[in-house]
Amino acid sequence: MNKINVKLLWIAAFISLACTFLFYQYLNSLEKADEAKRYTTVVIAKENIKPNSKITKNMIEEKKIAIDNTTLNINIKTGDIVGKYVKDTILKGENIRTERLVDENDKSLAMKIPENKRAVSILVDEYMAVGDMIEPGNYVDVYVNLDEKTIENMAGKVYYTNQTKILLQNIQVLSISKNQIDEDKDREKVPNKYSITLAATAFDTEKLIYAENYGTIKLALRPINDNGVQTAYGINEDNLRN
Repeated sequence: MNKINVKLLWIAAFISLACTFLFYQYLNSLEKADEAKRYTTVVIAKENIKPNSKITKNMIEEKKIAIDNTTLNINIKTGDIVGKYVKDTILKGENIRTERLVDENDKSLAMKIPENKRAVSILVDEYMAVGDMIEPGNYVDVYVNLDEKTIENMAGKVYYTNQTKILLQNIQVLSISKNQIDEDKDREKVPNKYSITLAATAFDTEKLIYAENYGTIKLALRPINDNGVQTAYGINEDNLRN
């Protein structure tokens, strides 16, 4: 066998090995692609998540699972859900689907109510509500003005003097039934009366409803980040003159 034939034989062997290697790589890539198609990424809860909770990275983790009829359309990443709010309870280890979450701006009123609070609306006007400057998310103090009153019972007559007092403090404003209008030319479009919805405990809700029905309510806007509660004893004409 001459040198040319030997060289051609080596070249053919090399080409054969190269083709075999490339074909193997091709089959391997097809297998990996097929495997990738059989799995999808889901986000699961690392703990029980209560309704109205804001999702943080510490609450969740990503996991690859095999695709079946129940996971066919799921492909969620952590960034898709962090910062959103939970509609209902999500249990530890449960897949988190986007339809069970809402954005901050899409939260219903029921989801905005803090735990152990109730949403209660009162009717106000421009002067009762700090010149229409109160906005959802603000905190207010509620004052009530009660006229003098005489009540008769079995023991006789009980006289209550007129009084203005602070009724509730640090109450969150959940919503307002009108759009804020700043331009003076549009002031006539603001309704004379509108409702402001507050978040209050069941006990405070009773006081608020009673005060609205039997007295006159006025709201005072609180500064941002002021959570303090002050002691006040109310004032009447005698106190004011002394």
